[in-house]
Amino acid sequence: MNIYCCCGSGLGSSLILKMSVEEALETLDAAGSDVQFGQASSIPVSCDLVLCSDELAPNLYCEQPVYGVHDLMDEEEIASILQRFMEEGG
Repeated sequence: MNIYCCCGSGLGSSLILKMSVEEALETLDAAGSDVQFGQASSIPVSCDLVLCSDELAPNLYCEQPVYGVHDLMDEEEIASILQRFMEEGG
């Protein structure tokens, strides 16, 4: 699974989200996932899933599923989102 974590500038909150996603993936025992981070304007076409803040999510338009995260440091919330994505066939 290729996950792209993004924010407006591609520095602060996207990096925090990336670290939280990596921890959540360990909890879910989802080895082999690739997590990248960067600007919302640079979403790679190769990613399977886009994660960002709740505030940014409604403004993203891309082919991949976009999930907004309320608390970027809440590994349980992120694990729940990732679990839902995997159950939906992602």
